[in-house]
Parts: sequence; structure tokens; C-alpha cells
Amino acid sequence: AAQKGGAKLAEETLHSFLVERGVGYRKEMSSPLTGEASCSRLSPYLAWGNISIREVFQSTRDRVMDVRYAKEEGRPLDKRWAQSLSSFEGRLRWHCHFMQKFEDEPAIEFENMNRAYDGLRENEFREDRFEAWCRGETG
Repeated sequence: AAQKGGAKLAEETLHSFLVERGVGYRKEMSSPLTGEASCSRLSPYLAWGNISIREVFQSTRDRVMDVRYAKEEGRPLDKRWAQSLSSFEGRLRWHCHFMQKFEDEPAIEFENMNRAYDGLRENEFREDRFEAWCRGETG
């Protein structure tokens, strides 16, 4: 089912990730079986401006500090939180890095960043090859 939009749901989604769903993020983010529940689910909210990367990053930093204090104070807390939050922060940084790269080099939307990949695929859609793929006849 599609996610519903809006700032309130963006904040609720972030909160549920930071205090519940994100505990297994580091190990579960790449699995199609666990990713839906363990990942942040924030992409549509970020894309539509319902929440900013800054808000997400600052909330994540706050949660990192909560986890650190809980550990120092001896409060019970799943040990996976520290690693999962660290991995999530890394993904946020990569998001910003590639957004900036795309802004600095808009041609990468249409051209390969690595010229070694030029010519690997045709530039134009080929109906005959698509039909062969649909029939499972691509070899």
C-alpha cells in the first residue's frame, strides 16, 4: 500500500523508525523481506518536502545521544541501536552527497559518470528486444 503524505505522518514515521522499527536497520535494510519494516520509509516525505534532511539528521543525532546516555546510565536498551543509527546517519550523508553531485553535474542524468559504460546499452528503446525479453528469449 502507498504511504499517505503530509508533515504529521512524516514526523510519525520518523519517530517510529527512531524508537521502534529502526533497531535492526543495519542488518535488515538490504533485505526485501525485512527492509519494509526496518527502513525509515522517509523517502516520499523527503522528496515532497514534508520533512527535511536537517530535521531527520537532528532527530537522529538526538536519538544517538539518548542511546549513549542509556548505555552510560545502565538502562536496558537493545545493543543494535548504536550501529543501526550510525548506519542510518551514513545513508543520510550519502543522500546529501549524491544530491549535491547531481546538482553540480546535471549531465549525469543522461550520461554515464564512468565513460567505460558508454555503448553498453542502446540509447533508443528497441521494441523487438523488449518483446524478446518479455518472452524470455534473450539468451
